[in-house]
Amino acid sequence: MHYLQKTILDKLRHGQAFTYTALMPAGIESSHFRYHLKRLMTDGLVEKVDKGRYKLSHNGMQEVDYLSENRTTIIRTPKIITYTLLTFHSKMLLYKKPKEPYRNLWGLIGGKVHFGEDIQVAAKREVYEKTGFIIEPPSLCGVADILICKDGSPLSHAIAYVHRAELEKAPATLPGKLELIAQSELGAYDLMPDLQPIIACINASHLPFVQRLCCQVS
Repeated sequence: MHYLQKTILDKLRHGQAFTYTALMPAGIESSHFRYHLKRLMTDGLVEKVDKGRYKLSHNGMQEVDYLSENRTTIIRTPKIITYTLLTFHSKMLLYKKPKEPYRNLWGLIGGKVHFGEDIQVAAKREVYEKTGFIIEPPSLCGVADILICKDGSPLSHAIAYVHRAELEKAPATLPGKLELIAQSELGAYDLMPDLQPIIACINASHLPFVQRLCCQVS
């Protein structure tokens, strides 16, 4: 997004509505400003109201929720995800990640929570999308603030709602991206850096947990 569009959004979130003249920053050509204002309107972030004034649309209000106070640059925030530990007796169903930054590493089944989505619904959806299994609403085990670093710099940051569910029966066959693994066998696999710390939290006696996990990758 162009800095001028962010400037307009930042201005609009500090008031109910503004005229064209009040919105336009000093030193900006009118044609240049008009172009970016129209872009915001085309994108559905700004709408024109009575008496030639402009205000944020519903979508625009959602957009500015990601802008920091008095700042026009959107700040990166942690992803909100779900993880679900699927078990069958003493074994865990793990998922082989197909994409970077953790391609070919084994971890819990999960993914991003959609905007406005209930976390249990998100967990069930991700399990179905990754495995094809329809599960009962999983149990929430806790929340993990997961920071994964490489060479001293953050590589990934996520807030994970960690769930657990038991499979009613062992799958007849599993694709190569899924495997039932006993905890004693984990040493033979290339694992996601957060997998074993999360399992340790799940196995702890105090649930639900809230835990900060800092993991290093080489």
